Amino acid sequence: MPSTKITTSATFQIKTSSGYIDALSVPAAGTSWTLQLFDGPDQNNADISVYGGTTAGTMTTGLVIFAPLYFSKGIKVVTSGTAGELDIQWH
Repeated sequence: MPSTKITTSATFQIKTSSGYIDALSVPAAGTSWTLQLFDGPDQNNADISVYGGTTAGTMTTGLVIFAPLYFSKGIKVVTSGTAGELDIQWH
């Protein structure tokens, strides 16, 4: 499975078709670093919030998911704040 390491605050379109995020790992949380996950864009260039929505979630070390997250249109990751390290395993 592919893995993406994110160490900056930006928007990342890591997949443009359906897929899953299988694992998240935050070895370094940064300072006030936040995370949003979106499914999209769809045919109208819109994104569907999977995690974070309008209020981004704060990243902490030990952040985990217990089951794969499904994305029907694409996997978009948005981070902001002072970056640490986020590792995402997806397929």
